[in-house]
Amino acid sequence: MHLSYWFPQHSQIFMAREQVAGDMPLDAPSPKLREYQPYRFDLHDHAALCTVKGNGPTHAKEKPSMALVFTHDGMPGYHRTRAGRGFSYQMPNGGLLTDKGERARLTSLAVPPAYEGVWICMRENGHLQATGLDQRGRKQYRYHPEWHRLAGDRKFLQLTEFAKALPSIRRKVRSVLNDEGLERSRIIAGIVTLLDQTGYRIGNHRYVQQNHSFGLASLLTRHARETEDGLLLRFKGKAGKEHRATINDAQVIALVEELQELPGQYLFCYRDGRRWKPVESGDVNEWLKEISGSDITAKQFRTWRATVMCARELGREPPPEGETAMKRAETIAIRTTAERLHHTPATCRSYYIHPAIFRAFRSGDLHRRMNSPAPRLRKSDGSALLHADERRVIATIEAIPLFRKRASGTTPEKLEHVLRGSLEKNNRSHR
Repeated sequence: MHLSYWFPQHSQIFMAREQVAGDMPLDAPSPKLREYQPYRFDLHDHAALCTVKGNGPTHAKEKPSMALVFTHDGMPGYHRTRAGRGFSYQMPNGGLLTDKGERARLTSLAVPPAYEGVWICMRENGHLQATGLDQRGRKQYRYHPEWHRLAGDRKFLQLTEFAKALPSIRRKVRSVLNDEGLERSRIIAGIVTLLDQTGYRIGNHRYVQQNHSFGLASLLTRHARETEDGLLLRFKGKAGKEHRATINDAQVIALVEELQELPGQYLFCYRDGRRWKPVESGDVNEWLKEISGSDITAKQFRTWRATVMCARELGREPPPEGETAMKRAETIAIRTTAERLHHTPATCRSYYIHPAIFRAFRSGDLHRRMNSPAPRLRKSDGSALLHADERRVIATIEAIPLFRKRASGTTPEKLEHVLRGSLEKNNRSHR
């Protein structure tokens, strides 16, 4: 059976690929949608719902499988409507969903009651399970748990590649900071240096307006002050937590002194014709990709710093005997790392510390490596521009396989191929 229909070119297809690469949180609000371009999307039996009958979904010639499939909210789906104190779910054919098992699945997605325009996937194994508009009119997404895990695995798999790219990034940043004038590249190089040295969030101006919280790219002039000890950065970050760091980098201090003489409230601004334009987080990510030649993002600096910090904490002593003692040691190290980076411990462990660190800690390999001479990478990799502990952490991670064979048979690479194939197919169909 073959179905085809028309729908706007939905940014979710692009957004999914960016999120696999770790460029944004999986539950983050939708970015500004790209310009709509209509195109034809063909649905086949193996990739989409083909028939809807009775009180629930049926799939044509579909074999039971929990391997994820690519889905989006332009596909037929359930639509949630209020019914008394609860909700009812309308199927694409206009009928109400009455199947108890399927209703239980929809309820388990826990889409907030306040969301409007809720679409819910009809496939239990769709990578995107639901979308809706929150109270501010922002589009929110609910993904399959397996998709979250795969995206997280892929993010950590890329972390050592990021670490190995750090020497060339640091070398380029130093070169650009030596330039004169307040051009865009020099301003961004200053922000990247602060990212590298503090691990603080990059931030953006939208959060300043909505939450009155700041990150490195959205700092105000008043947030930086020279002291006897160096340049003091002091500002309120996410969740109202106070951030405080002293910077002793002479190039950054000189740059900030120049910037503080400019008019306006934002610290990091660059000349754009006749006006001064504040740096956005997107500018930083774009520049990082430009100088590295790969999909490096500001967030990876934070993830790398958390991983190295935790490795230092856990690697001080050999692993204690007994499961309880090991868990206690891990908890203390995670809490210490989270406090320094202004995270919650749960977020820090799940999203910012490479899982190989905990495996190496339990095997004793972490203690051995963190207390041995730091390995040197190939001369061309610039070992001198990586700290000794960074080189130790790279060696620790590379010694432990990240992936195990999954029951679903889906790997991050496979999933990315599905997304890429969908994009290529869609691009061909509307040429």
